[in-house]
Amino acid sequence: IIRADKSKKLNKRLERANKERGYRVPWTVNKRAETTLVAYYVKKKNGGKKEWHAWVTNVNASPRRIWKIYKKRWGIETGDRVKGDFQANTCSKSFTVRVMYSLLAICLYNLWVLINLLHGFEIIKKAVATCKKYKPSITTRMVRKSYERWLVAMCEGVEA
Repeated sequence: IIRADKSKKLNKRLERANKERGYRVPWTVNKRAETTLVAYYVKKKNGGKKEWHAWVTNVNASPRRIWKIYKKRWGIETGDRVKGDFQANTCSKSFTVRVMYSLLAICLYNLWVLINLLHGFEIIKKAVATCKKYKPSITTRMVRKSYERWLVAMCEGVEA
């Protein structure tokens, strides 16, 4: 399931589509790949106005089901993007050093996820009590900087 790029051709098709049932038609990508265009008409998160969401897919499912599947990908794609924040930049050719850096990056990423999860539970409890939206306040940069300060402090205590 891939999000479809907005284009004149797509917009023309969606103008004629049934907003109640969604939209599903054969679609060609780059004049080579035969696939299916699926569109679903849903409300925006922030307000009441609805808009079309369109995907190119080979999954045989209803437009509503495609929309639900695609929504679950957000966490996976965010995780992949954020993992790069924890990767160490090294010029070392040593396999052992590279593996250790990778393991450290995995541990830091998991720590960040855990901290955000625990912090999120606290914020959600407060939000439910006060009816406010949840906004994560701990970023990967904050965790990485804290780790860097800790590592520098550890290295300063060790003589070469």
